[in-house]
Amino acid sequence: MNLTSKQQAFCFEYAKDRNATRAATIAGYSPKTAAAQASRLLRNVNVKEKIAQLLNKSVTKQHLALDDVIGELRIIMFCDISQFCTWTDKKVTMKPSGDLTQNTLKAIESVATTTSKAGEPQLRIRLHSKLKAAELLVRIFEIQETELRLAELEGKLREIQAKS
Repeated sequence: MNLTSKQQAFCFEYAKDRNATRAATIAGYSPKTAAAQASRLLRNVNVKEKIAQLLNKSVTKQHLALDDVIGELRIIMFCDISQFCTWTDKKVTMKPSGDLTQNTLKAIESVATTTSKAGEPQLRIRLHSKLKAAELLVRIFEIQETELRLAELEGKLREIQAKS
């Protein structure tokens, strides 16, 4: 795919926010003719291929990062205190840190040693908030759902415009 430097610049800029006129201006086309140039560029087969490549890479990176975040939040939500300790009505016994899985360790927000009123050392483990993790997951899923609806509406709009 042979593209001029201006065409390549247009593709990279367009992939950032999908504003064709702005992309054409930044790529070096005249602001007076940027809208017309952008329209022409978006019909160019090589330009369309390059933009599709860039958008595909961008989506893949976003999904990888988002999948990582979702995975970490799921670890926090589904972590159980029994993964850290055992207890009876008289005693709590902490498991050695070496016996904990990587996922269990990821659920820990902090570890501190304190002193009891009797002067004895105490270990304090604070886990990340399950509620906060749940709230963030809900937000992520709401955003994804909104993006899907928006993509559907954009597709319908393009169909209507093509018929006109």
